[in-house]
Amino acid sequence: MIPASPFSTVASLAVDPVAERYRQIFVSLDWSVLPTRDPDRSWPGPKPHSPAAYAKALLVKVLEGKSSIAALRRFLVEHPALVLEAGFRPVLDPTQPFGFDVQRTLPSERWLRHHQQYGAAAVEALLSASVHALRKQDPNLGQVVAIDATHHYAWVRQNNPNQTLSARFDRHCQPAGDPDCRLGGKHRHSAPKRSKTEAFWGYHSAIAAAPSVLGDVVLAVTVQPVVGQEITLFSALAAQTETVLGHPPTDLTADAAFDAWRVYDWVAQHGGMAAIPLNPRGGRPPRSPEGHPCCAMGYVMTPGTIGRRNDYQVQHYRCPLRGDPGAHCPHPRFSRGGCIKRVNLELGGIQRITLDRRSDAYQALYRKRTSVERLFSRLKSWGLDRANARRLSTVTTILLLGYLAINLTVLAAATPAQTAIGGPSM
Repeated sequence: MIPASPFSTVASLAVDPVAERYRQIFVSLDWSVLPTRDPDRSWPGPKPHSPAAYAKALLVKVLEGKSSIAALRRFLVEHPALVLEAGFRPVLDPTQPFGFDVQRTLPSERWLRHHQQYGAAAVEALLSASVHALRKQDPNLGQVVAIDATHHYAWVRQNNPNQTLSARFDRHCQPAGDPDCRLGGKHRHSAPKRSKTEAFWGYHSAIAAAPSVLGDVVLAVTVQPVVGQEITLFSALAAQTETVLGHPPTDLTADAAFDAWRVYDWVAQHGGMAAIPLNPRGGRPPRSPEGHPCCAMGYVMTPGTIGRRNDYQVQHYRCPLRGDPGAHCPHPRFSRGGCIKRVNLELGGIQRITLDRRSDAYQALYRKRTSVERLFSRLKSWGLDRANARRLSTVTTILLLGYLAINLTVLAAATPAQTAIGGPSM
């Protein structure tokens, strides 16, 4: 909110269209989820700027596509009304054009970088608050959830093709510029049925998104150094999604990287469906009309005992010819007792095998997976596929700010405009 003072020309400040645009974005969210004072600062002492003011300034950095804190600060200096709109306490000076000293009002670049590096917890709280606000606009938000992961290049020399390096992609030679990033590979499809893997140093961010009548909304985010398998990010995503929604989603969709029984089980426990293609690594074994698996030679296998494997229940199946002295099978395992299969009996494991992936219901649900692709494209348009930052903590804050900015633009479009000067306090 632009405060009135004996020295400020309120009318002159209010005509800034940039500040007015951000007013509509900031006013849509309840910023009281953040404390008015940083709990890590000693008390008593000088009154610092509120954490919300820093978060708003960093949101401006994302939305304006500023690659550095120095560029952000220059932009804020050029828009004094935006400085007040963000909530920074003005240092009054009647000799200045707008009644306060913008340079002295704004924190230094060092403090802005400090909040960018260690502000992930505050941005997570704001992201949850944005989801709660959007659920008031659309009570059905979160019934369908789409999950996926994307990669982000680290800001290191190894990712610059113009740099000449002898060991560019050697996992044993960690880049000195960013000790947290990891070596990964991204599949690039250059032609039909042809793909190549692009090596890079960087991070993965996985999100749970909810398509709705308001737009595509980000429910949960997890950021990690590059992981070998995207399925390892699912547990954190599921826990965050249940926390923000208060319950699991009704239905779920994802790509084949998340083809695991635990993912299906998350919604199958409540009667929902997970629209996920089968991953080629496991395939779909042929089954008899009664639902029993068939061996490699086509014989219907015989059910045996029920046991446990790791943390799920399984049905053991054995070779139907075992125990018959006159039977013979050319399969090499027959001489060692015959084939053995274990079928997952958990609801998620059963749904993974029995799901009809050609049905209209499956196809309609799977088409909603494109919501995450649109969100990733939005993030890329702001340049966040190559975050100009180092260390996991800073990259996490920047990416969370990007996803929060997406939610706030959706929320601002769904919230009635408030244009009065001196409106609700941020």
